[in-house]
Amino acid sequence: SFTSGSRSDSRSGTSMTRSSTSGGPLCMTLEENQQQVQNAAYERYMQSLEKDAHEVVKDLNGFRTTVQGGFDDDMAERCKMRSAVEQNQVELMQQMESNRLKRADTRR
Repeated sequence: SFTSGSRSDSRSGTSMTRSSTSGGPLCMTLEENQQQVQNAAYERYMQSLEKDAHEVVKDLNGFRTTVQGGFDDDMAERCKMRSAVEQNQVELMQQMESNRLKRADTRR
């Protein structure tokens, strides 16, 4: 936004002045107006990109959390399964020993 009473543009040699001495609106050349519109559009575009980037980072973090949760669940399931297998093996060995002792007793 332009707040000074006048400003000269070094590229085109044009100037911008107030339309009246009472502090009315600023008059801009066509080139200055186009530049201002382009700058405003560029700022909106950059803000949109930044917003999209923040959303992508947020989604990526959510995805990572989901994947890590899946890995943690798989690991817990494997540990539970291994524990059950080991417990079953212990019980099976005890049952085999018990059966062996029973057979030995019945032979006597």
